[in-house]
Amino acid sequence: MKSGEFQFIEHIRRNFSYPSQLIKGIGDDCAVFPKSDKESYLVTTDALVENIHFSQNTISYKSLGWKSIAVNLSDISAMGGNPEYIVISIAIPKNIQDEDINQFYEGIKEITSKYDVKLIGGDTTASKNDLFISITAIGTISSNKILYRNSAKPEDHLYITGYIGESSAGLYCLQNQVTIDKTIQQKLMDKHLHPIPRINEIQYLQAKYHINSAIDTSDGLSGDLTHILEESNVGAIIYWDKLPISNELKKLEEIVDIENYILHGGEDYELIISTPDDINIEKFYTEFKIPITRIGEVTKEKCLILNKDDNDTPFYPKSYDHFKI
Repeated sequence: MKSGEFQFIEHIRRNFSYPSQLIKGIGDDCAVFPKSDKESYLVTTDALVENIHFSQNTISYKSLGWKSIAVNLSDISAMGGNPEYIVISIAIPKNIQDEDINQFYEGIKEITSKYDVKLIGGDTTASKNDLFISITAIGTISSNKILYRNSAKPEDHLYITGYIGESSAGLYCLQNQVTIDKTIQQKLMDKHLHPIPRINEIQYLQAKYHINSAIDTSDGLSGDLTHILEESNVGAIIYWDKLPISNELKKLEEIVDIENYILHGGEDYELIISTPDDINIEKFYTEFKIPITRIGEVTKEKCLILNKDDNDTPFYPKSYDHFKI
């Protein structure tokens, strides 16, 4: 396609109408519709295509099963919800063995057991060439607690969970011979292969603080923060010296451009939130053993600014575009 992925999505958004009972359609991490007077359903779907999203050279079938579910549960967490059900459709090429598919479903069983999510259906078919996976996840949430992208307010503080840039670094380690400590490599690769949806973390934050907006970092810091800013009609300033960069990622500084991973690398599946409150960072770390870091502020001026070395510079998203590969 000549148009980019996000332009294509916006085209669909403009050209389709939605039923009046729908609370939220295209434009957030999940679609939202009523379950009852006080509760809503959250629905998200994600497709993973071999040689586009993953390669058999860099991920095992068991890890692929885990990751296929994790990326969908992460969307539910970004809206503040509790995932409950998944539906799986899979198109299998002839070169894949029964044991491969068994391992794929072992990975699915592992993560669904961890988060008490039930597999309730799907579809299985054949593929002439590549493996194709489509997951739909369904969650629930109290209607007055739904977190959207479009509710960030000027003067909100911006926080992010965990560390950023590690998944991109992990993929680099999987694809290349890297001369750094094997334990460090494994930690970075695990971030790419086994992302952790921040379900418990967002529910903890919502119980203690007023969260205005949230999104998960599937497209990277610049790309996903831009989604919040555009939907909320605001801007932001990000402070480079505040960004949470792990010691493991710093070990790659002499090999690759880790700044690109930090600002633009996707698939970390951490949470960016905006809040008027000051979060108790120490208590959060004690609870979850991962950091939460205040990285900037929401502004009235509708641009994204990076403050680095006392200089303010506009910076722009460089998210992965599936239609331009």
